[in-house]
Amino acid sequence: MDIFETLAFVVIAGIVVGPFLMKKRSAAKSEALFQSMFPDLQPHFHPATLVEWVKVHRHGSTLAEDVEAALAQAAYEEKDEGLAILRYGKGKFTVDPNEPRVKYWHPEREFKWQPKRKVPWWFSTPIAERSMDSSDSGSSWSSSDSAHTAAAGAAAAVPFAAAGGAFDGGGASQTWEGGSAGGGGKTSY
Repeated sequence: MDIFETLAFVVIAGIVVGPFLMKKRSAAKSEALFQSMFPDLQPHFHPATLVEWVKVHRHGSTLAEDVEAALAQAAYEEKDEGLAILRYGKGKFTVDPNEPRVKYWHPEREFKWQPKRKVPWWFSTPIAERSMDSSDSGSSWSSSDSAHTAAAGAAAAVPFAAAGGAFDGGGASQTWEGGSAGGGGKTSY
């Protein structure tokens, strides 16, 4: 095999195997995110477990004893079109064992799991208790909170002003070498 054939083989193998490896890494990352963002649902409220539980529950069978004991804490109800609802704490699972897919809603976070999709996981969680606006110049609290934010900012500056500090440049009108800002002094860069 010459160098051209070897290179062609490596390129073709990368094209064929590459997406598989990327999907496998992505799935592992998503599982890790699920475990870290939803520790209270571990290990028995994993979407795959819920889909399996709904399937066997409808046929009168059961899963392992520890799984059954954990899922017994959830309120279960059947819905039209084969859906099942499980309510656990403040959260609500909507389970579709036919597709399969699971949606979880909680006042503070949510996820969707559809293993047959190209991107099987979707997560949503707030990053702050109040909403924030983001732009090229940075992030700030939303305009609906501007009065509260302005008052808090003014109150926070009071101790600095009383201690002789200032946020207005405080001494920035002089050069590094002690001369005046109008020139005449040495300036080092």
